[in-house]
Amino acid sequence: MTSTLELIALFDRWYERPDNVSIGDSNGRIIYSEDPGDLWRQVDPEAERVPSFKELIALRVAAFEGLYDAIPYLNNIEGILVNRNELVLNQIAASIQKEFERIPENYNIWKTRLTSSTCMVRVEGSVYFYDGNPFDTREEYISAFSGEQSDGGIPYNEKAIQRIQESPEASLISYEQYLAAQGGNFNGESWYNHPIFSAACPDNQLFAEYVLAMQILNLNDLFNQGFHCGWRPGEMRPGFGRPIALGYKADAFYPPNNDTVDHAALVLATTNQY
Repeated sequence: MTSTLELIALFDRWYERPDNVSIGDSNGRIIYSEDPGDLWRQVDPEAERVPSFKELIALRVAAFEGLYDAIPYLNNIEGILVNRNELVLNQIAASIQKEFERIPENYNIWKTRLTSSTCMVRVEGSVYFYDGNPFDTREEYISAFSGEQSDGGIPYNEKAIQRIQESPEASLISYEQYLAAQGGNFNGESWYNHPIFSAACPDNQLFAEYVLAMQILNLNDLFNQGFHCGWRPGEMRPGFGRPIALGYKADAFYPPNNDTVDHAALVLATTNQY
């Protein structure tokens, strides 16, 4: 019989912070810091990069798809849901847990809240989603993230804001839409249709696949089963913003402030493009 201490040790191993992620034929490393500025200091600008919000979603979806081979039931998930087969759904949940434990490096990307390189920034009446570093230098970027601690995020200087506004790839919503869209716990459809979360990943098909993956992985959670957490910062002053993070498992949208402890990011070689 397993002793209480042995059970505690098993939980410790289950909750242990991952340090790598398996991505196809290569690996990415996960870095941590209590200071968001220090998080970016750990990235080698000559050889490494932090993926965007959309890229992280694509990597999570790709990791999730590995479960279809490992759990045959998933190939008939529609019929199982239509027939409300609770027994099989419970078996799927148990199988997900086993797969996460069997090959953890394949699914670590789901088990850590990862900060992306996508910035959510308010510019007067709009909120922009910009991939990458809008500052002139890496040092400016690190300095901004090491500065003011506020739920309003970090200050972006005039050049950075101009670069964000002029970027053809940046998506945006109005600040009025931003204020009207509340954070909280959402079911799948509400998550997919949320104006903030969906604007951060404008690829509708990819975003739909991500939400479905969250729904299925959430079978393995007893807390808030069927719901996904998304935080919308209440304070967003003009010229301020923050990077967007994917949360632990199905808590999937969390733009961290400077007071948030234990920041984490996935770091890839610059040659890895997704």
